[in-house]
Amino acid sequence: MRRYTRTEFEQVFDHVFGKRLPGAPAQGIHETVTTPRYEIGSRLELGKKVYHYSYASLACGLLLGARIYNCQDSTQWRLPNPAADVPIGSWSVSINIGVVDGPLHDGSMPLDYLKGGTVLFYTAGGAATMVRGITGNTARAAGAGAITIYLDAPTNLVLTDASDAQVQASPYRNICGNGLAFLGNQYAPVCGIPVVAIGAAEYSWIQTWGPATVAASAAVGLAAGDRAVYFAGDGSISDGAELGDGGIALNIVGQYAGYVMSSYPGPAQGAPFFMLQLDP
Repeated sequence: MRRYTRTEFEQVFDHVFGKRLPGAPAQGIHETVTTPRYEIGSRLELGKKVYHYSYASLACGLLLGARIYNCQDSTQWRLPNPAADVPIGSWSVSINIGVVDGPLHDGSMPLDYLKGGTVLFYTAGGAATMVRGITGNTARAAGAGAITIYLDAPTNLVLTDASDAQVQASPYRNICGNGLAFLGNQYAPVCGIPVVAIGAAEYSWIQTWGPATVAASAAVGLAAGDRAVYFAGDGSISDGAELGDGGIALNIVGQYAGYVMSSYPGPAQGAPFFMLQLDP
């Protein structure tokens, strides 16, 4: 039986307590700060509840779900024309981004903004695909052009200037409140529940799993066996019978949020407690 390394122990601790930035003090779940103390997306486990460290580009209020501001940080683009093909075993790849890509939708990309995100590569004609996590990226000013992204594992396909790429940052890299997502609520997934009001340009923990409370429609928990709940357009929860976009019930087109924990037999609603089931 082998001994675990220090690095392996640190990975376990970071997974439970969050990966704190060097020299930064701890940050409680009810604190907001303007200078980050943990890596974006860090996970914090407190009893039955799980939280992830997030940056709010725009304010997030209480009792409603926080949304991902950008559903995707680059559209599908051909890789730049390299002097030679990107070989198997590469840990970095240059990709193009468009003039409306990036967090400001102007083609700019901050240094390491994509860290913790995901990149999808297509070979020529979409014959094969490869997915990798992103450990960092170079920066660029506004305007279409190339950036280099660093991967969490080496490539296993040869990439050429006929290959394409699409990227998305960590879902916790750029969150916002109700009605503030770039493409609107109907296209922006809920990624967690704020446990404190989060101001614009602030870092905070948001809950992603476990017993939670959030604004609920009047029908939640009323009917016998009515357990599953879905996020409505404003970030509250519904039992799913509420009509969403196109007049279709939310349990058909909406985002699953979890299940009702508190019900009251008879013609009354229980407390708005539910089991949040987004990211364990």
